[in-house]
Amino acid sequence: MMIEEMIAQLFKVLGHPTRVRILKELRDAYTSGIDEMCVCELIPLLGIEQSNLSQHLSNLKSKGLLISRREGSSVYYKVADESVFELLDSAEDFIEKHIKRVKSILEE
Repeated sequence: MMIEEMIAQLFKVLGHPTRVRILKELRDAYTSGIDEMCVCELIPLLGIEQSNLSQHLSNLKSKGLLISRREGSSVYYKVADESVFELLDSAEDFIEKHIKRVKSILEE
């Protein structure tokens, strides 16, 4: 698989708002010194059903963005590589700049 195809697959898995929110929650936890979160912690933060959350976590894990571990009946997830947070930050910066440009054009 060519690098361009791999990048496209990465953006495809990030193409769902819930998956982006999962990564943002994990980033917030990480910046607070918590490197992993239990599914049971993510459910109330995201306000979605466990089955729905599990599908999104599985998608992120299958593309190598998350790793998991089981402890008893609980499953904990963390990002496989913290550089994904830089990708999220860059995307947010890009969107903010785009909104400012559009706003500026509309004001003219």
